[in-house]
Amino acid sequence: MPNQSPPKHPKVQSARYPGYSLAKAIELAKAVDVLGGTAQLDVVGSAMSPKRSLDSGPGKRLVAAAGYYGLIERKGPQIKILDRGRKAFLAQGDDRRAALAEAFLLPKLFASLVHKFAGKDLPPKGALISLLQLEHHLTATAAPEAYDLFLESGLLAGVLTKKNGAYSCRDVTSALPPERPNEQYIHKPEEDQPEATLDRQTAPTSRFTIQINLDVAGWTPEKVVELIRLLQEPD
Repeated sequence: MPNQSPPKHPKVQSARYPGYSLAKAIELAKAVDVLGGTAQLDVVGSAMSPKRSLDSGPGKRLVAAAGYYGLIERKGPQIKILDRGRKAFLAQGDDRRAALAEAFLLPKLFASLVHKFAGKDLPPKGALISLLQLEHHLTATAAPEAYDLFLESGLLAGVLTKKNGAYSCRDVTSALPPERPNEQYIHKPEEDQPEATLDRQTAPTSRFTIQINLDVAGWTPEKVVELIRLLQEPD
């Protein structure tokens, strides 16, 4: 009887996430804005730090992360800042709050965790890292990194809060666009971030007007207004 090979199991793809925090991605957006809103990769890198390259290694990861947060758009060797990128550091009040929260919730992994823990305390660090490995198939190296990026970026965005050493997640699920199982937001050092065509629209309310980008994530003016309302609720 011929030897039979063991059945092959389909390879499980790890969850995808940005390779840098939202704060670091905003630093890149600021550099592009200072240069007039559109600039070459090498020029932006030099503006951020002498001898810094954005076309390889960590620099490429940073550009990809800023793209996944929806702050910039890259076309070949050129980077363009988007409205969300400017509002993340130039806007005030509700406009800035909305831009930060939108950016944080764009990566699918982060949005998935917000869905899971909406209105609840986050589990202890070890437990959440284990969950990232078991449910999202992150490696033992990637899971702690994703955990740190999720916390740091979520706190900046106001979606996560910290009180007495414990982290909690605001319930903003009613404002989130529908989950899409085939999203692929991640840093990959060898990849450029996907390009997206963004349409600009305005969401009027009785108190303020928000200009947002309607993009692949499905944000609509109504969703953004609801998001701001939820972020304004007391902890």
